[in-house]
Amino acid sequence: MTQSPGRSHANGIQGLLFDALFQDMQEAAVLADPDRRIVRTNAAAEALFGYAAHELAGQRTAVLYANEDDFLEQGRRRFNPSAKPSHEGYRIAYRRKDGSTFPSETIGSTLRDETGAILGYLGIVRDLSEQSRIEACLHDLYAVSTDQQQGPTARIDAMLALGCDFFGLPLGIVSRIEDRVYTVAHVAAADPGPGVGDQFDLGQTYCWHTLAADDVVAFDHAGNSEITGHPCYRTFQLETYIGIPLLVDGVRHGTLNFSGWQPRSQPFSDSDREFMRLFARWIAFEISAQRAFRQIEAARARAEAADSTKSRFLATMSHELRTPITGVLGMIDLLETTDLQTEQAGYVRQIRECTQGLLALLNDVLDLSKIEADQLSLELVPTDVTALVRSVVATFSAAAAQKGVAIEVRAPAASLLVETDPTRLRQILLNLLSNAVKFTPHGQVTVALDLAETAAATAWLRLSVRDQGPGIPADQQEKIFEAFQQADPTVARRYGGTGLGLAISRRLARALDGDISVSSVPGQGATFSVALSVPLVDSDIAMAPAEASAQAHRAPALPEPGQTRPLRLLVAEDNSVNAMLLDAMLGRLGHRVTIVGDGVAAVEEATGLETYDAAIFDLQMPLMDGEQAARRIRAAGDPISRLPILALTADMVADCAQSCDLTPFDAFLTKPIDWQHLTATLARVVAEREAAEDGPTHAAQRPPGVHLPLLDRAQLDALAVSLGEGWVKSFVGEAAQTLADLGRAATDDAAAGRHQTATDHLHSLKGTALNLGAPRLAALADWLGRLTDGDDRPATGPDAAALRLFADTVDATVGALNDIAAPAETGSERRGHPG
Repeated sequence: MTQSPGRSHANGIQGLLFDALFQDMQEAAVLADPDRRIVRTNAAAEALFGYAAHELAGQRTAVLYANEDDFLEQGRRRFNPSAKPSHEGYRIAYRRKDGSTFPSETIGSTLRDETGAILGYLGIVRDLSEQSRIEACLHDLYAVSTDQQQGPTARIDAMLALGCDFFGLPLGIVSRIEDRVYTVAHVAAADPGPGVGDQFDLGQTYCWHTLAADDVVAFDHAGNSEITGHPCYRTFQLETYIGIPLLVDGVRHGTLNFSGWQPRSQPFSDSDREFMRLFARWIAFEISAQRAFRQIEAARARAEAADSTKSRFLATMSHELRTPITGVLGMIDLLETTDLQTEQAGYVRQIRECTQGLLALLNDVLDLSKIEADQLSLELVPTDVTALVRSVVATFSAAAAQKGVAIEVRAPAASLLVETDPTRLRQILLNLLSNAVKFTPHGQVTVALDLAETAAATAWLRLSVRDQGPGIPADQQEKIFEAFQQADPTVARRYGGTGLGLAISRRLARALDGDISVSSVPGQGATFSVALSVPLVDSDIAMAPAEASAQAHRAPALPEPGQTRPLRLLVAEDNSVNAMLLDAMLGRLGHRVTIVGDGVAAVEEATGLETYDAAIFDLQMPLMDGEQAARRIRAAGDPISRLPILALTADMVADCAQSCDLTPFDAFLTKPIDWQHLTATLARVVAEREAAEDGPTHAAQRPPGVHLPLLDRAQLDALAVSLGEGWVKSFVGEAAQTLADLGRAATDDAAAGRHQTATDHLHSLKGTALNLGAPRLAALADWLGRLTDGDDRPATGPDAAALRLFADTVDATVGALNDIAAPAETGSERRGHPG
């Protein structure tokens, strides 16, 4: 069939139009025949693939594919007579003439004539190399930003390194700019150069132009740009530079920039500039997080400082108030040993009751302050709760009987054995039972106890105290658990009290993983119920003694003269009344006593010609405190270092007894003095000293803390909560290596007699161990440090057994820490030149 002239002319026009469009397309275009042999390529394709047109003509399109399997797959899917028409793009990799490959997005279509016969195939190819590069970098940036094993500083440094790789430049800097001063805040560099903290005049840096533009500024060849005469180019000679201002929390912070000393082969593109804007937002977020982290750390430091101040205040107030009360009660004890008329004895009893009331009030205030300062310490031990309840009830039986009030106990006949703090549980029950007896004018008080098992090893301990008092209105039942509050303002006038007992009891119950509630109907009494979640214990485990001291509620029995053998005692006490009291009471018991008024005099006396059986040191004294004096004596060498030393303290806030293994004392005594306990303690420590003298190891080399746990998981958990689990694991891993290094160095130095360097290493190791929650290692490092410390060093020095125990403890602690720590990558700091 012959084509008409008009149609031929139209086809010619279409051909010319196709040629023009084909050649001028910005994307690469490849035209192939039905056999997929290349017929024609445009200029963009020739530039993209690196071939001349005649080199591709006649070749199958397989020459352009990076993978032959892709060529075959596309033939089956798109480039065959039965393929359905499609204009959707697809991603595939191609190969250039030089062998390099690149990702692309391709649109493939089939060309047909009017009859549907295939004329050939057209492929339009767009290079995705730049897009893929940006996507890969964004993926890496996201991975860095979500890596919680690194802190904000490390993440910023890692992001700078990614930026250097992205732009192919050796130097990346985040600057902080204030008052025309350019400060390097973070740096990543392939070559040595300025470091973090280096400062420059802003006017001599490339960032002067960045801030002036208030947007991305880029130079691919600064030597051929308008800044060749600027001080920044003359000073640093950076040929390539791209930078952007940093806004952190809406305020200009500084700049982000990347630079190099060689001209860039390709100019910075629009996508490079857009990427810098995105990069700057990412860095700004990390700087904001870093700032928030520092603010949190600063706030925590301030809180810890305030807490420390409060602790010191409480300790001082405890000491200053309890010391004179000790003197008063002690003098009452002495006065009661004299011949008193009946009337005088009554006056003395009244003085004792008033003084004990004042002491109880002081203890309540200090307890409440400890709880509010989160300094309440618990000692969870196996406890026979049944025996404890009956013991507390016995304390109040006489007072209740005098009022005509009976106390009924409803408790299982068998012992209820649980793990709890018997001292705090006793304190709760004392408060509740004291109130019940006080508010019940006559009738009965009922104490009920039961245990409801909830799992194989835990149970609910339920304890209730029901009185027959006036009752409590419903709208006042929560108020009575607030400090210094009572249901009726007239209660204090009628019954006495401060309104602290129930507030303290509820907080103690909550500290013991439980609570206290009340149910009451006015006129029908009240029932206070305690519910605690407690672990069960085996019946063959030793129990905490049920008859814990209740001397605060009754006059103490004084030891009789001759109850123990006479001892030669050294007493250091700066308070003249308490010194006189100790001298008189100990002398009455048959002991020979020497009194000194400060720690310096105590050391001089203990190391002098006189030999003592034991010493009693007040903790707070002028010139030198009791602990320092005891440490000096422990370091004096045999036999002086074996002297049993008892600490006497009015500080009920410090929980001294719990830290006994970290101190030079054999035991702790608290004020007011329990004379029976003092007598028994003196007998025990003197007997232990005499028994130990038959052994090969003197007292100064008896290691403390060996029963303490290797790791305090509660402290590690607290760190994880504050700083993040990932950060803590990274920190623990690095610190474990530090402990290992310090431990080896300290052991080697001590064994070689290098005492000063050994002491330095042990001091560092102790601090690290305490920060990590490694109490056993901290105790041993403290002890070994005292054995090797210059003036305090004993004549024998640390023996081989002591050093071996220390080295074994270091190894065990490091092993336990390494089990916790996740592998953490560390990178060396890279330095460069400012941009």
